[in-house]
Amino acid sequence: MAFFKKTAESGTIPTKGTSDSAGYDLYSTVDITIVGGEGMVLIPTCISAQLPPGTYGSIRPRSGLAYKHHINVGGGVIDRDYFPNPIGVLLYCVKNGYKYEIKAGDRIAQLVIEKISNEGSVSGNKAEVNDGGVSGNKAEVNKAEVNDKWVSSNEVSNNLSTQSLSQRNGGFGSTGV
Repeated sequence: MAFFKKTAESGTIPTKGTSDSAGYDLYSTVDITIVGGEGMVLIPTCISAQLPPGTYGSIRPRSGLAYKHHINVGGGVIDRDYFPNPIGVLLYCVKNGYKYEIKAGDRIAQLVIEKISNEGSVSGNKAEVNDGGVSGNKAEVNKAEVNDKWVSSNEVSNNLSTQSLSQRNGGFGSTGV
């Protein structure tokens, strides 16, 4: 289970459109204009995420923003050990000269939590490879404490609105803007 926490009052806890949605919607905390051909813009979310062991977060474009407004995500891997840092989203416009206004509170990207295999990777001074695999010195990962300000991914799924899918997404299938 993932846990999300606001790092500033302006942050919005990520949400899912439905319980079957793959990604958690990430929200902008600023008003900004993205102009095609002028490079990437880093959008703060003022959210940190404690991800489950064996996972990482992948920031993905919202298909409605990509299709309707030419907005794409410029990379975005959130390692589990990135916690407690706030998540930022790199956005850019693929159509030269096209301007798109983002407002605070707009959904700007999706966070998809994916499994990762670190088998065969070792950190430390030396590693030995044998028939049984790889062994060596391993780094420790510090666990963060969870307090009452955290919101679990299960709570996000349980608090979904009873609206129909098309009402929640402006009639644009599962990924409207």
